[in-house]
Amino acid sequence: DEAFAVVSDAAGNVYVGGVAAMTSDDFLLIKYSPSGARRWVRTWGGAGGGYDHIAALAVDANGNVYAAGRSYSGATGGWDATLVKWTPAGKRAGVKVIVEPGIDGYSCVAVDKTRGRVYAGGYDGRTGGSNWLLSRFSTGGKGLWTSTVGDPDTYLATNAMALTPGGSVILAGSGGSGTAQATDGRVGRWTAAGDYDWG
Repeated sequence: DEAFAVVSDAAGNVYVGGVAAMTSDDFLLIKYSPSGARRWVRTWGGAGGGYDHIAALAVDANGNVYAAGRSYSGATGGWDATLVKWTPAGKRAGVKVIVEPGIDGYSCVAVDKTRGRVYAGGYDGRTGGSNWLLSRFSTGGKGLWTSTVGDPDTYLATNAMALTPGGSVILAGSGGSGTAQATDGRVGRWTAAGDYDWG
C-alpha cells in the first residue's frame, strides 16, 4: 500500500489517498479525525482490475472529497484518467472516467469553492507522445469539458495546478521531445471555458 496525496477539510479532518495492494490494486481513501482517529476506509477499482491509484485529493465547501488518478478499464488496453467523489460520510457519490486509447491519468485536482467547479489535470497518452489533459466538472458531478494540448512527438506531463482569482486554470509540468533525452519545464493557462490561453 502507498499514500500519494493528503488534504484537510475545514473541520480539520484529514484524508489520505493512494493505492491499496489488493487482488487488483485499487484506489484507497482513508479519513482521520483531527485527533488522528481513523473514521473510515474506502477502496474503488476500475473494471479492468489493473493498477488503479489516487494521485491527488481536493475538498469542496461541503466537505466532499475528490480523488483524481488513473484506473485500468481493460477496454482501451491502457489506463484512463479517473475522478471519484466521496461524501464526508464515506459514500461514493460519483465516478468520472475519460476513456481514451493509451495511458492517461490525472495527477492533480483543485476545487473552485466559490464557483462550484472541480478541475482535474494530467496527461493524455497518444502514439509518439502525450498531451496535457485538463477537465472541468461541476461539484454535482457533471462533466463540462475536457481539453488536450500538445505538440507532435512531445511528451507533456502535469505536476501541479493552481486557480487564479478570476477563474482561470494554470498547469505546470514538463515536456520533452520523443528523440531528445532532456525535458523542459512547461506552464500553461486555460480560461474557465476551456480555451487554451497561453503556454
